[in-house]
Amino acid sequence: MSSSPAPEWVVSDCGLTETWPDYDDQEHLPIWNDCLWNHLMTLWRKVFIDWNLRADPRLLMLYAPGAFTWCEFDFEIIEQAAEGGLPFAQFDGWFQPAMPISVFLPILMM
Repeated sequence: MSSSPAPEWVVSDCGLTETWPDYDDQEHLPIWNDCLWNHLMTLWRKVFIDWNLRADPRLLMLYAPGAFTWCEFDFEIIEQAAEGGLPFAQFDGWFQPAMPISVFLPILMM
């Protein structure tokens, strides 16, 4: 993990204090963390359902900075986390259910 601090709300709510740099030197949070993932899902619900942006034909993409670079998942972040002690079972327990949700989220919310 790098020494770059995570955003304050993440530190206070989820207990995350550091991020991992990717190949573009952008810092990434561990989205496999249950607390952080729940915040991300809450954001998607707010954007697509509460604000009803799912009905706006101008909305083509919603980007979550610190989670994905453009539309790819940065697997080097996972490698860094694994080298730092992230158990495979913890990551896989998030990854398997999260990927179908992430891919189809805009469709499911419509």
